[in-house]
Amino acid sequence: MKVRDIAAALEEFAPLPLQESYDNAGLIVGSADDEVTCALLCVDITEEVMDEAEECGADMIVAHHPIIFNPIKRLNGTTYIERVVARAIRRGIALYACHTNLDSTEGGMSWRLAEMLGIENLRVLESTRKDQPEVGFGVVGTLPQPEQTLDFLARMKRTLNVGAVRYSRINTPTIERVALCTGAGVYISPTHSIGGPTILTTFIADIWTGRIITQMRRDNIISYDKFLAGAKAGDNRPPEKNEGDVFGYFYTSGTTYGRKSIILTNENVNSAAYQYAITENYVQTGEAMLDVMPMFTCYGVTIAMHLPLTLGVHVKLIPLINTKKLKQTIMREKPNFLITVPAHWEYFVKEDFEGCDLSYLRTVIVGGDKIDPEYEDKITEIFHKCGSEAWIRCGYGLSETTSVGVLPAKGTPKGSVGKPMKHTLIGIFDRDSWEPLPRGEKG
Repeated sequence: MKVRDIAAALEEFAPLPLQESYDNAGLIVGSADDEVTCALLCVDITEEVMDEAEECGADMIVAHHPIIFNPIKRLNGTTYIERVVARAIRRGIALYACHTNLDSTEGGMSWRLAEMLGIENLRVLESTRKDQPEVGFGVVGTLPQPEQTLDFLARMKRTLNVGAVRYSRINTPTIERVALCTGAGVYISPTHSIGGPTILTTFIADIWTGRIITQMRRDNIISYDKFLAGAKAGDNRPPEKNEGDVFGYFYTSGTTYGRKSIILTNENVNSAAYQYAITENYVQTGEAMLDVMPMFTCYGVTIAMHLPLTLGVHVKLIPLINTKKLKQTIMREKPNFLITVPAHWEYFVKEDFEGCDLSYLRTVIVGGDKIDPEYEDKITEIFHKCGSEAWIRCGYGLSETTSVGVLPAKGTPKGSVGKPMKHTLIGIFDRDSWEPLPRGEKG
């Protein structure tokens, strides 16, 4: 059997034209004429999946999420994506993704999940094709008979074999209609009419592993008034902590790609906000902050939400943005403090800034990955030309544990990760033994 035969079977069920404009479903690595004797299925193509593929002699990997979303400019092994792609090419393993086309096709992910949960009389929740009303994200249907809400949640937990289920406040003791959507569900309109009483459930792909669950607790959080009082008094000690006071549980890959569970305490999120408040005036009370970062990460919850509320900063959260429209977004929102990821700046440097005013832009932090050095000088030149004294500050560290650990100061040499933020200890460790390494050694 050839790669094209497997692709044809997949695309007959989930045609590639159904994928969203931002997606990259289809054959990503390999030739359609390559022979396949063994194929491996997965959610994400990680280095561990590549290990398994080589061990079992797989010639093809079919994944839900595309290994390549954004253009790759070089293959030098810096990121796991580059390593996986280069390895697949060397080993002759074809890489194929079936993503939003599988999410939105009739009978796709949401339909299958609804069937597993015994939901009947299904229709599409949010149609994406005017000429094909059966195509779109999510489904809504009815249970054979009304069911206690908690009983349904417990049955769902057993059926999917997951460790826990996150749910909001229960407004009705029984339910009969259920709307659900696999994936993040960000395209489901909150005003969509689904009738009630209904329970709306979103699942993300990792729920199949049973390792993803987020629970938020808001009791016993240190009050903002108390926090601000300490900051205004110039108290340079971290806020008092409440032992065992868990703010949230997160399952994340973060910037280090290895999947892990993170537990945040109130001390974590308050201390992270406190760091920004006392570190070189990165952000000040009353300023406007534009955050173009994922809101669902630990970093997003802490820096995009908790920090502005704590410090009295006006914030505009944009979880999804067209990378080609960063200039327009900045000009429209006029932020003093901007947080983005490197991918947003590729098109920024190509824009025409003649006569533009960016004098309001004071601080710019880029994180999530390293920015191409050739862009740094170009961006700074644009800032200064438009009246801003801002410059690119690359944040490094385990952002999934709430914040960056180091930020460069003015005059930091190129190639340096900068200096630790207040109350932060930085160490370099051996990858295998986790023993601390002396300065100058790679770890």
